[in-house]
Amino acid sequence: MEVIFSVHTASEYLLPQLKFGMNKTEILTVTDFYTISLQEDWIYVDWTGFQLKNSVYAGCEKMLEILKQMKYSKILNDNTHVKGLWEHAWVANDWFPRIAEAGLKHFAWVLSPEELSASLAGQTAAITPAASCIKIFKEVDEAKLWLRSL
Repeated sequence: MEVIFSVHTASEYLLPQLKFGMNKTEILTVTDFYTISLQEDWIYVDWTGFQLKNSVYAGCEKMLEILKQMKYSKILNDNTHVKGLWEHAWVANDWFPRIAEAGLKHFAWVLSPEELSASLAGQTAAITPAASCIKIFKEVDEAKLWLRSL
C-alpha cells in the first residue's frame, strides 16, 4: 500500500490518500461533444464546445445508461469547455428526475467560464425536481474534493 499526498489549492492543505486505483481513468465514450469516463468512484463527463440538442440528449442518455449499468451514484459534470446555449429545460424536467430515480445521489456540476452557459446550469439546478443532489462549482478540483468527501 502506497500513501501519496495530493495538494489541493482550493483548500490549501495536504490530504493523505491511500492509492487504490485513485486517479485511474477508464474512458468509455468519446465524441466531438463530450467524453465520458470512470474516475475514482464517479462518472466524469467532460463536455466540449457548442452543444446541439442531439448532443445533449445523447450525452445525458449515455450517462444514465452508464450509471445504471455500473451502479455508480456520483457524477462530475464538467462544463469548463462548454460554449453558448444548450438544452437546459429538457435536462431539468426530464433527464434529472430519471437519473435521480435510477440511483444518482451526488452531481458535481462545474460551470462553464462563459456567463450564458453558466447561467443556464444555475437555472437548471434551480428548477429541477432533483435539485437536492446537485452542487455547483467553479473549479474541477473543488468538485473532486466534494465527491471524495462523500
